[in-house]
Amino acid sequence: SSTLLSLPSLLTGRLVKTVRPVASDDLRITYLDSGKEVRWRDEPNVFSHARAMGYDTALVGWYHPYCRVLNRDLTSCWWAAMPMQYDSVGRTFGDSVPKYLRSLLETSLLSPFGQSLAVKEAAQRIQELTARARQAAADPSFSLVVLHIQAPHAPHAYNRQKRDFSLRNSPVRGYLDSLELADSTLGQIRGAMEEKSLWDSTDVVVSADHSYRSSEALDGHARDRRVPFLVKVAGSREGALYDKSFNTVITSELVIGILRNEIRTEYDVLALIARNTSFFKGF
Repeated sequence: SSTLLSLPSLLTGRLVKTVRPVASDDLRITYLDSGKEVRWRDEPNVFSHARAMGYDTALVGWYHPYCRVLNRDLTSCWWAAMPMQYDSVGRTFGDSVPKYLRSLLETSLLSPFGQSLAVKEAAQRIQELTARARQAAADPSFSLVVLHIQAPHAPHAYNRQKRDFSLRNSPVRGYLDSLELADSTLGQIRGAMEEKSLWDSTDVVVSADHSYRSSEALDGHARDRRVPFLVKVAGSREGALYDKSFNTVITSELVIGILRNEIRTEYDVLALIARNTSFFKGF
């Protein structure tokens, strides 16, 4: 239900029950199955497995300070913090003082001045994040690239009508704009890979770290905890559907299987999911 829990779960392949940040480069996690608290940086993950196989790895993301926590297992890394009201007031004293005063009159999502400072910061960060993601995805020297992209997370800055980053004061309906931004971002990443002739030969997994928490406010329906889960198998021209419930914590096992060349078709993907369905039932 939260990025703090889900990313360690997805990257380690084990369900994380609790998390406890203790330093700028140290997140303590407790697995559901063991109940023992450990340092996230010391745990085996998709990157450490890839490095053990001799592959170079890259991560471009936001929220978690990946480059401080997982630097041992990464060949290349870039990250951005989550834009909040308190960290969007500028980097210099002269810039910060008037913005601190302004921040007293607005929230991270709403402002009487148009776009809030956090929304402005979000617009800048996601554009740089997308540029870095395109660059990493299109670099043939990396065998494993993980992209943790900000869209469609709030604060919402993208305006789907104008196709620019001018949206303001739209904390709920702005999610629809950010969904279109997520689609556009994936398209840009695909385009960058196609320019380097990498798209067809690359396995791609697209998912989300949690469901949309404010869905009831958006459309009146109760929150749906499902997330998208799409897998494009390299070289495949067929499609297949899995319509039963499963937990996407299997993503780590899926990626490792691809790197080991054990998963080559969409039917291999379906078989892996089916093997894990009963084990993670109810979580």
